[in-house]
Amino acid sequence: MEEIQFNHTLPIQLRFNDVDKFGHVNNTVYFSFYDLGKTEYFASVCPDVDWEKDGIVVVHIEANFLAQIYGS
Repeated sequence: MEEIQFNHTLPIQLRFNDVDKFGHVNNTVYFSFYDLGKTEYFASVCPDVDWEKDGIVVVHIEANFLAQIYGS
């Protein structure tokens, strides 16, 4: 797989329920992170779009979990 360079980042604060007792971020939370990132990305690159009128539909999303994320 080719590595893609991104110019947009979004700091995310983990919530208590995002992390299990071993400090791993729960795999279901990754999709919430994606949704937050998608929302912020499109708001920053398309500031004049009326999202109430012209929404974005994600038809398919999947993830290959290559490594763990640890909460701090």
